[in-house]
Amino acid sequence: MSEVAKNLAYKDFIAAIKSQVQSAQIKAAVSVNRELLQLYWLMGSQIVEKQETARWGDGLVKQVSRDLQEEFPDMKGFSIRNIKYMKQWFKFWHDSNLIGQQLVAQNKNPITTQVVSQLEQAPIFQIPWGQNLLLSAKPASQKKLSFMSKKPSKITGQGQS
Repeated sequence: MSEVAKNLAYKDFIAAIKSQVQSAQIKAAVSVNRELLQLYWLMGSQIVEKQETARWGDGLVKQVSRDLQEEFPDMKGFSIRNIKYMKQWFKFWHDSNLIGQQLVAQNKNPITTQVVSQLEQAPIFQIPWGQNLLLSAKPASQKKLSFMSKKPSKITGQGQS
């Protein structure tokens, strides 16, 4: 061990830096999760809208999956099953009137600065994708869903001391 590493002031100094690195890693992971969920929300909303209005037939999800996997071969998340989950998740929250109606009801094209800004603030975008899928797959009372969508730390365990 070097003389520097033995110094108590250095130990405090390096402990503070390590803590900052860990904090930045957590913030980055939360930010990536939020961005991914916003993408999934927008994709789900757009696919639902196209399935309701366009006359492209039943193969839309399959074709979207194929095209996105071809364009982004190193990126996961564009399987047929996951795209169906995006639709299911979007419809679940949209139909529950807890989040979706206010965000997309008045927007023909959901990719707008205003909608994206509102999405950033929605509590469900703080919950990891897997837990979001569990919530949207299990029947629960509107009261319970409302609570969970407003208190994501109760679901993820984040923010507890």
